[in-house]
Amino acid sequence: MTPSNRLAKEKMRLFEALAAYANIGDTPAEWKRFRLMYADFFPQELGQWMYEGAEEWHSLPEAVRRYLPPLLWYRNRLRSVWASTDQHGYSLAILLGFEREAEKIAADHRGEIGYEGLLSRALSVPGRTLADLSDGRVKGLPQGNAVINGVTGQIQWEFGCTLQQAIYELMQERWRTKICPQCGKFFVAMKTAQKLCSVRCSDETKRGRALTWWNDKGIERRAKTKKRKQAKRKERKPR
Repeated sequence: MTPSNRLAKEKMRLFEALAAYANIGDTPAEWKRFRLMYADFFPQELGQWMYEGAEEWHSLPEAVRRYLPPLLWYRNRLRSVWASTDQHGYSLAILLGFEREAEKIAADHRGEIGYEGLLSRALSVPGRTLADLSDGRVKGLPQGNAVINGVTGQIQWEFGCTLQQAIYELMQERWRTKICPQCGKFFVAMKTAQKLCSVRCSDETKRGRALTWWNDKGIERRAKTKKRKQAKRKERKPR
């Protein structure tokens, strides 16, 4: 395998992990499965805190689950970016670790970021630990660093966890971020014209279109055809 092929394969693995996180549900079984498949998706200490927080949240009665745990809060930020509803870049800034920029965006666009986003940031900042409070700063995911290639002079970004690196890479190919209209799944498109996530959804869409056509036009055409055949039989009937 050539180096370029290896890089392409690794990039797709990053994208698949990101899509899996966007599609993760609200149950411990799904969290456990995701964690086993993508153990390095979050920094170890932060990941442990996020999964434990989600477990504690799930053990509470639904009536007292006032706010989402960080695991699901970050997932929703990712969904916002994926669905292109992150109008001012707030969710993207949060995911890439640019906390100060995110705070400024929230302050400049109060009332536009969304109830869940502002409330969560104000009362229970995902990623913040007791140690982080000592310097008075808000901290979440690790912030990226600019890296200069001494040979080519190219400037790239490197991030502290798989989640962030995957998002950064995917933003360079944003056309890949699709939501399947058939099943609602977040998926990574392989071609620009791809609209459905799988062969199964493609087949179901075709069946649905066929059924819709039949309900709209087919029954009527069948009735007309039947009527014409009956008329012809009457014409052929000897007198």
